[in-house]
Amino acid sequence: MADEKKRILKLVESGKLSVDEALALMEMVDQEESKKDLWQGNFEESKFQEKKKETASSFNFQTAKGKIFDFVDSTIKKVKEVDLDLNFGHYEEVVHIFQYTDITPETIDIDIPNGDVELIPWGNQEIRIECKAKVYRVDSLEDAKRVFLKEVDVAADKEKLEVKVHHKWMKLQTTIYIPKEEYKIAKIRLFNGPIKSNNLHSDQIYAKTANGKIHLTAIQAKKLEVDAANGSIDIEKTNATAVDAETINGAVHVDGYFERVDLQSFNGDIVCTNHAEDCEYIELKGTTGNMDVNVVEGLAVNGLLKTNFGGFNVELEGIQIVEEKKDVLQKTLQFQSIQSEENRTSINANTKTGTIKIKKIANQEVG
Repeated sequence: MADEKKRILKLVESGKLSVDEALALMEMVDQEESKKDLWQGNFEESKFQEKKKETASSFNFQTAKGKIFDFVDSTIKKVKEVDLDLNFGHYEEVVHIFQYTDITPETIDIDIPNGDVELIPWGNQEIRIECKAKVYRVDSLEDAKRVFLKEVDVAADKEKLEVKVHHKWMKLQTTIYIPKEEYKIAKIRLFNGPIKSNNLHSDQIYAKTANGKIHLTAIQAKKLEVDAANGSIDIEKTNATAVDAETINGAVHVDGYFERVDLQSFNGDIVCTNHAEDCEYIELKGTTGNMDVNVVEGLAVNGLLKTNFGGFNVELEGIQIVEEKKDVLQKTLQFQSIQSEENRTSINANTKTGTIKIKKIANQEVG
């Protein structure tokens, strides 16, 4: 039976089976194993039936829950064990400033393998890029300067501001000042390091890092897409038509005005505070964390909530329960607003081990 369970877990890890499907298969395996052991023990038929009922809800629940936690722990361990600290020994530090006057580009494209990026709109009509680089595998400061100037590409014109680093053995701390204008597209990509920005206005904003935190404040965007594989995501005081934030290991906190929300975290809590009165939907997906959804008072809400091992706490007025299931391995709560069917907000939340809470808040302006 152990071989069957290993095969099930491998299928989950490879993405060929969902967690729910794996739980169902494990339950069947455990039932067969229990049946075999009981018959070998020469129990009477009546005792066998009694034992089967007794173990179906307790033994299988605990073993299935344990398998999920073991799978999550092993996956997160793999992420954390990746060596991204860049402790490569000796380095030379290079400080350099790029500056462009009377230029306001339409798009921003930043691509840095290792380091950190802070993007700051300011009142001056010029671009200033302050760089502090640790250059590894060089013999002298002159070598480091030569590598820096060769491997760091910076270009700016009326169409695009572009900052790209081609050298892997360099850790670049970058503070970028740009004119306080509205941009068409802003892209920030890192492999290792945090991303930070405040008061950035752009039609489309993409921020992605494989290892590091992402912190965005007072953002204005039609589309905001944020991805941090190993790190938390914080989005505050933001106004966006659509926000999409996803991380594997870390919490996701989103606060502002949004019409469409899609948040995911494999290992971490998700908190969504939406002050908008015209929100279309809020979609939350998680595995080990809790979920908190805060919406404005009086909002007409339809909801579908699912959890395997957690619970529900819905503090909304003007709703009626459509369906509620409290199975051992799957709990479901579906509700709908008793208000007008027009302009309803849909909330879909699904977590494997966490609790889902939904409550109302007083509306306020996001500055």
